[in-house]
Amino acid sequence: MAPSQWEPLTDKVHPQILELIRQDKRTIRKIPIEPERANLTPKEEEALEELQNRHAIIIKPADKGSTVVIMDKGDYALEAMRQLGDTEVYKPLEEPIYPNTQVQINTLLKQLHKKKHINRKQLLSLISTDPPRPRYFYLLPKIHKKPAEWTKPFHIPKGRPIISDCGSESYGSA
Repeated sequence: MAPSQWEPLTDKVHPQILELIRQDKRTIRKIPIEPERANLTPKEEEALEELQNRHAIIIKPADKGSTVVIMDKGDYALEAMRQLGDTEVYKPLEEPIYPNTQVQINTLLKQLHKKKHINRKQLLSLISTDPPRPRYFYLLPKIHKKPAEWTKPFHIPKGRPIISDCGSESYGSA
C-alpha cells in the first residue's frame, strides 16, 4: 500500500502548529542520509552468494530461534511429501478453489457493507480486487527437536508446515 498523501486542511490548524511543522520539515531535510553499512564481511558475502547459487540446497529459517538451516533439497522435498501425503491432514483437490472463494468472500463483504456492518472504507480495504494467487506451502525445519526423533533420525528434521496467504483471495480480510 502506498503511503498516505492526506494532509489536514491548513485553515483548521492553529498557525503556531503550522510553523512548528514547517520547522520540523526543514530540520528533517537537513539530516544527512548515510549509506547503509554492510553487516557481513566481504568473505561472508562471498560465502553467502556461493551458497545461494547452489541449487542442490535449500536455505530456510529454523522453526524456533534465529538459526538459519541449510538442507539438501531432496531431503527437504522428502519431508514435504511425507507431510502432504498424510491424508488425515491434507486432501487433494481436483482443481483450485481460490477463484470461487474470492467471489464468496467479496459477496459476503458487500452484504456486510449493504447492511451497514462495515463502512465503504472498510469494504475497500477488505475486498479482494487483484487476481488471487495460489497459496505456497513450505516448511520451517524443527531443528530444536531431538535429532533421534526427526523424520530420518539425525539427518532430516521434521518441518513446521506453513501455508503463505500473501496475495491470496482472503489476504485482505484474514
